[in-house]
Amino acid sequence: MRWCLFLTCVWLVACSQEDGLNAGIDADAEFADASDAGADEDAGVADAAIPDPPQVLAPCEATVCRESPLGGPPCSTFSQVDDFVGEFEVHAYSSMVWDGALTNIRVTTTGGDWTPVIVLARLNGEVLFDGDIGAVRPPFQVTATSPADLVVETAQATGIVVYITSAAALASNFETSVPVGAAYELTIDSNCGGERLRCVVNGRDTGEPACGWLHYVGKRVVTRIEGTREQRLAKAARVAWWSLKEGLLALDNPIANSSCDGTMIEPLEDCARPMWPVGLSGVNAQGADVDELEELAGRLYGGAMPSGVLRTTANEAGLARDAAAAVMQTTGGLRASWLLRNSAIGFVVQERWVTRTCLDAAGAECTGSLSGPSRMYASDRPASLRSIDSLQDLFDQMID
Repeated sequence: MRWCLFLTCVWLVACSQEDGLNAGIDADAEFADASDAGADEDAGVADAAIPDPPQVLAPCEATVCRESPLGGPPCSTFSQVDDFVGEFEVHAYSSMVWDGALTNIRVTTTGGDWTPVIVLARLNGEVLFDGDIGAVRPPFQVTATSPADLVVETAQATGIVVYITSAAALASNFETSVPVGAAYELTIDSNCGGERLRCVVNGRDTGEPACGWLHYVGKRVVTRIEGTREQRLAKAARVAWWSLKEGLLALDNPIANSSCDGTMIEPLEDCARPMWPVGLSGVNAQGADVDELEELAGRLYGGAMPSGVLRTTANEAGLARDAAAAVMQTTGGLRASWLLRNSAIGFVVQERWVTRTCLDAAGAECTGSLSGPSRMYASDRPASLRSIDSLQDLFDQMID
């Protein structure tokens, strides 16, 4: 069954505007936009061989929509239990699909007499599943066992929006309301295949979500850091140790982390205090030089434009589309903080500080806590060094 189109022109105008913002960031395949996906047909392939694309849909333009983030590290499962009590006809969750993973997105009903359906789109509005047809063109393949049970395979990590509504509401262009008693559980399972490595650091199992984020570091950060293989492993291990002992890897999404002198602040909020640790690395963003960070971004990401790096970082932080677009337009200290929230950039900068403060010297902030994760991984200098060695061995097993 094919669903009716609604507000197609509005969507096309919005996408055109966003494509203008994203122009010129093709230096790395990771930053390719939907507008770069190619022509409507591949050269030399007959029209009959090209599958129908999903329909153009913009659920949050068509009805009252509640938006919120939901995400976590690759190779992990995370879920959300919710209901439709209130004015909303669509729930929209910004999240990620990771390269190298088969991502299962599933909605199961827990209350009410209704049939759930998923509309899946990229943050820029490109529809990957319209409730009936899934995208089948590089770098995406979406298959469905039902309108509420999808498997997404992609060759590039991509920010997505999972729209949840009822089949009746979608079929009627949202003239039919979702029943007030409708309740569900949304599960996003990022399955990297095979048995995942256990994360044992200093003789202790880190548990989740820390282990998932350590896999993220191994797969998406170590390979970006400059230097020989051994240098990259050592640098990543030092910063991962700091993040682990500081409890950052226990957060659902530490990439979004922004703490202003100990108080968590909103993603687009500035901080004028001396300490502004951000991102998975926990690096202090206060006083950072934007020009230097943008130059570093170009080196680490093969000449990519800073706006492309910022967009990818905002996607990985789980921001909704409007907030992700706003990150690309930031200036000054806030822009520096978002460049540092990019995990590769943050790790490079933070490694210098960790090495100078905790390894070359014995800073008071580096060891000695009697509680929490610091007690497990940094109770004294020998425990810290053992933890760093454990992490270096772990990352060595993760990368080719």
